[in-house]
Parts: sequence; structure tokens; C-alpha cells
Amino acid sequence: MVSASGVRWVLALGVACLVAVQLEGCGQVVSLLGGDAGTNDASAGLSNGDTCATGPECSSGHCTDNVCCDTACDGVCESCIVTNNKGTCSAVPQGQDPRAQCSPIVANMPDGGADDGGVALNLPDGGVDVMNAKCAGSCNGSRACVYPGASTACGDSFCNTTQEVALPQCDGQGHCQIEPTACVAYTCGPTACKTSCIGNMDCDSGSFCNTLGQCQAQKVQGANCATLSECTSGFCSNGVCCNTDCSQISGGDCDKAGFVGQCKCAPNGVVCNSACQAYYPDLDGDGYGDHNGAAVAGCGSTAPLLNYVANNSDCYDAPDASKPNAKNAFPGSSFRSTANRGDGSYDYDCDGLESKVEIERPGAMCGGCGSPLPTSHGFVCAPPDPAVCTENTTTKASRFMACDLAYSPITGSYNCVGQSFIFLCNKPPCYTYDQKGFNTTVACGAFGTYVECGACNGSGGVTSAENFASRQQSCH
Repeated sequence: MVSASGVRWVLALGVACLVAVQLEGCGQVVSLLGGDAGTNDASAGLSNGDTCATGPECSSGHCTDNVCCDTACDGVCESCIVTNNKGTCSAVPQGQDPRAQCSPIVANMPDGGADDGGVALNLPDGGVDVMNAKCAGSCNGSRACVYPGASTACGDSFCNTTQEVALPQCDGQGHCQIEPTACVAYTCGPTACKTSCIGNMDCDSGSFCNTLGQCQAQKVQGANCATLSECTSGFCSNGVCCNTDCSQISGGDCDKAGFVGQCKCAPNGVVCNSACQAYYPDLDGDGYGDHNGAAVAGCGSTAPLLNYVANNSDCYDAPDASKPNAKNAFPGSSFRSTANRGDGSYDYDCDGLESKVEIERPGAMCGGCGSPLPTSHGFVCAPPDPAVCTENTTTKASRFMACDLAYSPITGSYNCVGQSFIFLCNKPPCYTYDQKGFNTTVACGAFGTYVECGACNGSGGVTSAENFASRQQSCH
């Protein structure tokens, strides 16, 4: 090491001479006289703006963008070849990106990279042509990048749902994303939210199509109206949006002074201030009003007449004929009957269905029984019913009775076998499955041929004779 107090420089005849005192090594002295002294000499390098390949060529020591530059000029959106400023590090003009530094920004996901699942999209047939190039970034003129935002479209719009339009838009970070946006008042079709209407189908669920062809927000209770669709309640009575369908109640008034928008009524000439309630006849007294009965008005929860109730859920208002959930309305635990309820229908519990009780197997007949066969013959369960067995197409059983069955010495019964004699049919033993039923389709209350087949006895015969009889189809 050479101490500062032990060195003196003497310049003579343009040659630098070193007088060293207390020198600790000659090698360090040589290095001090080396190349660095030459590079700091401004007269030895190219000027700023001159073409260069490396930094040492330039007097500044910096070669950027292939010209000598006053600084390293290696920041974002700066250049040394900006027009009229060559050789001086300057901000890249707005809209340019000569070094391609404004790449799309990588999303920062602190949760380890998991996304949020995104938005469900219903892409049109053929998909959507997304143009990411429209979202490319560029310099902003102030040494920073800027990216197009949502105002820049990067693809064609489409209807994601009847209430949403989806438009590929730039996200401000260099990506093109599809974000569904709700249509306000109008529905979507076919590729954008509608801006006019010809009917309520062109408006969203909270709007209606007015006489000007515009979707308008539905009106609140008490507002003037001409149609039901104008009201949020769905009821327009006496020219105002009403809390209930007051126009269907005899004596109902939804425009009563002091109660506009509330259905009030005057049953039997007596005006009441409570809500107007519709009541329906209950002639059979089962607590369920006639579904087809005419409604009469009553005040509040007080029925205006005897045998009137506040519901109309009885599908046929006759004694013991029907009522909702009336499983015990008819004799028998299975709730069945061969007689209609009085109007030709067999829907006794008002669920809108008629269910037949007896099994129907159109075209079926009893099958014959043969001698017991060993399990090695491989009987199989006949599809689609795994409880019906078959040996082959010539001796196939009907759906009433299984045919020749393999005997299992383990279970002591005849079983459907295929995989092994250990595996039984789903409904053991299968030779007793569906041995009886109608052999045709029989309407509720009508008569048909009812077949009862004898079961195989394991010796080539049947346990009882086959029986054919006429029976009436019962329903519930």
C-alpha cells in the first residue's frame, strides 16, 4: 500500500515521473499509470452522437443505441437517438417503444398463483377472435409505459346471456380480456344490448316496454298503470298498481281514498279498511276451496259466508272425492280406487297425476318350466331387468315368469347365474318375479285381462295353474 503522504508527482518535459517514498510494492505503482488515465482523456474518444460499437470508443465511456451517449441511458422508455437530441439520453416520445420494453404486465398473485376461477362465459359458435395486439403497451413520453384500458375493444362483442353483453376489452396491463357487462333495462341481442323495444321481451325483468318503444323501470304500488307488466307487484287494478289482483274480486277497489294501491272491498255493502281477501267455496267442508270456484270478497281474514275458505287448492270440490295430500281419503292403505272422483279423473290427491296400481306388461305371456340345469350352463339375467332370467332366445321367459333356472345347492333355490352361482338376482328368487299383471295397457277404471302365472317347482312343472281373469284397473 502507498500512503498519501509518501507520494509526490513531478511532471517534466510532458513525462510523468513518480518519486515514491516508503513504497510497499512496485506493481501497484504500475497500475496507477495504466489505461484508466488514457480513457479519461476527452481528446482520445468519439463525441456524443457519433456512431459506436463499444463504450471505450466514446469520450463519455457510454455507447447506447449504437451512438456515443452522455449517460448509460438504460432506463425504461429512454433513448440516445431521439430525433433532434441524438447523443443525449432523452425520454422516448409518446406512443413509441423502440426497445420493446413495454411487455404485458405479469399478474401479481400473492396467493401462490391460484386464480379466482374467472367469469363463466357462453362463447358463440366458432369462438371469439381475441386480438391481444390492440392492447400492446407503449411509452408515455415521461420514461414510463402505458397500456390501453377498457375503452379499447380487442374483439367482437357477443351476448353472454339474455341479460349480459360480453366485449373483449384491454385491461390496462397489456392483456385482452372478456368481461360480461349487464344490460341496463334492455335485454341483449344478438351481439349488443338493445336500445329500443317492441315488447316486454326486449326488456329486463325489472322493466316494461312503454308506448314510446323504450324500456322503462316498473312502477311501484299506487302508481298509475294500464297493464300488469307496468307494476312491480304484477297487479294493475282500478288503473293503479295494486298489492293483489283486486280486479278479480267482486267489490274490490284498489283506488280507495287514503288506501291507493291497497285492495279494499265492501262485502255485503259494508266498507272495511283491512286488506281485501278473496274467498272460495268449500262445498265438501274439507278445508280446501274449489279450484274452479268463483271468488268473493271478504275483509282481512274473516270469511264473508259459511263454507268459504281463503284457498282454492281443491281440484274437485265434492265430498271425499279429492283434496291435497289426501292419502287416506279412500279405503285401503294403498289409497286406490276403481271409480273416478266424479268428473272422470282419477287424480284423488290433486297432484296433477293419475298413477295406476296394477302392473301392465303389454304382449307378455307365461313362460314354461324345464328340468333343472347345473350352474355350469351359465344362465344370465336378461337386460334391462336384472331380475328376469333367460337361457337362450328360444326358451326365453316372459316378463311375467322366469324360464328354466339353475339350481344352487348352497342356497337351495333356483337363481339367475352368469358370473357364478353365488351371485343371485337383485330380487330373490327371480322365478317369482312379476308373475302377475295385465297383458295389455288398461286405463284407470277400465277392465283388462289379468294374468297370474305359476312358478317353476324345480322339477319341470309349475306350482299352480296359470290363471286368466278380467279385472278393473285401480288408480290413485
